[in-house]
Amino acid sequence: MADQRQTAAERAELELLHRGLVAPGDLDARTLEAIRDRAREASLLPLDLLVREGALSGGAGRTLQAIAKGYMRAPLEPLFAGFVAPQPVSAASAQVLEVPEVPEVPEPLSGSDGADGVEGEVAGAGQPLGPMPEWGTTEDSVAIPVKPPMRPRSTRGPRRRPAIDPLALGDAPSVGEQIDGFTLRELLSTSGATVTYRAYDEREKRSTLIKILRSEVLSRERERFFSEGRILSRLSHPNIVELVCCGEHRGAPYIVLEQIFAIGLDEHIERAPCEDPTFILKVALCASRGLAAAAEAGVIHRDLQPANLLLYDGSGRVKVAGFGLASEADSEQPEGMGTIRGTPAYMAPELVVAAADVDQRADMYGLGVTLYEIATGEVPFIRSTVLETMRAHVRDQPVPVHERRVDFPRPLSALIDRLLRKRPDDRFATWDEVSQAVEELLQEHKNPITDAVTRAVHGDNGKPALTSLYRKKHS
Repeated sequence: MADQRQTAAERAELELLHRGLVAPGDLDARTLEAIRDRAREASLLPLDLLVREGALSGGAGRTLQAIAKGYMRAPLEPLFAGFVAPQPVSAASAQVLEVPEVPEVPEPLSGSDGADGVEGEVAGAGQPLGPMPEWGTTEDSVAIPVKPPMRPRSTRGPRRRPAIDPLALGDAPSVGEQIDGFTLRELLSTSGATVTYRAYDEREKRSTLIKILRSEVLSRERERFFSEGRILSRLSHPNIVELVCCGEHRGAPYIVLEQIFAIGLDEHIERAPCEDPTFILKVALCASRGLAAAAEAGVIHRDLQPANLLLYDGSGRVKVAGFGLASEADSEQPEGMGTIRGTPAYMAPELVVAAADVDQRADMYGLGVTLYEIATGEVPFIRSTVLETMRAHVRDQPVPVHERRVDFPRPLSALIDRLLRKRPDDRFATWDEVSQAVEELLQEHKNPITDAVTRAVHGDNGKPALTSLYRKKHS
């Protein structure tokens, strides 16, 4: 059965690659078959292979996989715009791949951002976004009345960690080196700005994580990197990743964080989209408590998204991480007023327009987008370009979760909808209010008898909001 699913997924991805690359003439059929053969040798799906080899960005690869599985519809041209064909292997002897014709994909509906999430500073931030309507106006507001097919639970195993070329690390420390009493045990990941290792603290006898700033970006990122360490040093909460220490190694600053056995919530969503309400509420409660502690310390996260929530418990317990774009209320904005920084798919409207009075409610919007994605497997807005996605956060209205999932509890859908309000004043005033609302919903879920009475008295047009949840739990 698993082999049949793998074959079907491979076939769907090859059809998509044929339609998006072979048909326009960007790739020939023999090269496509060579890609297929190489993917089989590596026990990967074709799109996973292309992402690993750098032919496609990670965000574009995930979006294309969702399109191939029928979870999403979007134009292919923007997603393949940055495609760089990998070198074919044994393509000369390959037979021409026969792919049946597939109908054209309609214009985008909604879903996760097709661009690669531009984490950090937004590409093209210096370009004008065009006129933005005042918050609260409805003439330009668009709600797309669409109920796309729901994602089934993924049967794929854990996501494979992409191969890292040691030659591309430049003068970054190598595995086995010691940095101020921390032995580097494993290279975990690299990004444009940092290199991350798993390390062992020889003094405290525990595992840790070390993030080191790359020398190529040292001059422009140094202050922001130190700012992250300074902010984390002010925060101490069970739902915020713990800072162990920070320092410098050969002139490059580093941050040492606690090692927890966790995965990013983004990886969990990829493997198990459309989670149940109880899981979503626990994520919301943990995140809101951690961000409440940050807000009390005068810290605004500014980049809340699934990748920055570490899931360390299968029931939904998370820790907030990724304070690289965070700002402090008692310090000047390091980027300067008017600079747009963030991840477009999760940016609050006030971050998009670079408003001067950004506060903790911008993080509430990011949490709303995150909960929406956990519930539906998709972010509220997908547009063909980064700038259009950012405009959508300001102008367009998301389709309510309960319209995408007919079995979804209306009260929880209303909570997510409130977090996604365009005007900050229309969201919650404080994180304590968010936590209280989440706790009340959790209490209802834990007490099916009380909830059954409530539904009998206050039924929603004969369709109780939590019917399917309790049928699943108690039948």
